[in-house]
Amino acid sequence: MHSALRAFRSKSFRIFYAGQGLSLLGNWMQTVAMSWLVYRVTGSALLLGVTAGAQQLPILVLSPIAGVWADRVNRRRLLMLIQSLAFAQALALALLTFAGVVRVPHLIALALFLGIITAFETPTRQAFLLELIEHREDLPNAI
Repeated sequence: MHSALRAFRSKSFRIFYAGQGLSLLGNWMQTVAMSWLVYRVTGSALLLGVTAGAQQLPILVLSPIAGVWADRVNRRRLLMLIQSLAFAQALALALLTFAGVVRVPHLIALALFLGIITAFETPTRQAFLLELIEHREDLPNAI
């Protein structure tokens, strides 16, 4: 196996990698959808920026705290909780949108919530890799 792909020798890593790939794709789709909705509803570049800022600010502020927390708790359980919250956030966005009642405050709140989720998900996901890789020499390839 090519050295750049050695981490894929681990079945657990392959499954996790595929699942996280789908999850991250969904997060980016939500980010684009929320931004598009804000601009479509308001036509305001300012509110578009406020929504983007609401999503990014928690990542900036909470990521260091979340990283410390991820090192002290059961990462698998924390990731399952985080993914459940991400699902709830996506479901709320879908229900509000399909019901035709979505408004800018909803989108800003959902963007803020997604930012909080991301702030905890990223360091937890990265730390969890240590538990998935069977051969420590493959760890740099997994990261």
